[in-house]
Amino acid sequence: VVGAWGSFADLVARHGDDWERLSAASPRASVFQTPQWLRAWASLHPPRGFLGLTFHDGAALSGLALLERAAPGVWRPVGVGASDYCDLLAAPGCEAAVAEAFGAYWRGRGGWLWIDLPQVAPGSV
Repeated sequence: VVGAWGSFADLVARHGDDWERLSAASPRASVFQTPQWLRAWASLHPPRGFLGLTFHDGAALSGLALLERAAPGVWRPVGVGASDYCDLLAAPGCEAAVAEAFGAYWRGRGGWLWIDLPQVAPGSV
């Protein structure tokens, strides 16, 4: 199940604790994917055209993608430039399902040209 959020603050209010657990559980996660880092980043650089995608396996949060509109039709991860690494966040064992759901979301959505994924670490989701 994919949820789409248009407000960073609303996503944090609803999923902040689950996000914290997800980032702590994921061996591929970096500090740049934690709620603490991205809250601080967003307070200095409010995302333009924010889109937060939450991925659920039943009731549990299994993945998270935080994006901002870089230009018309172009999306990139929140934190690009100030973060060393950007990536999808996925629970252990859910990486392939989260990546597939991310792709399926964008294949079903019109009005975009590309997803810019700079600063992706080796072995990323």
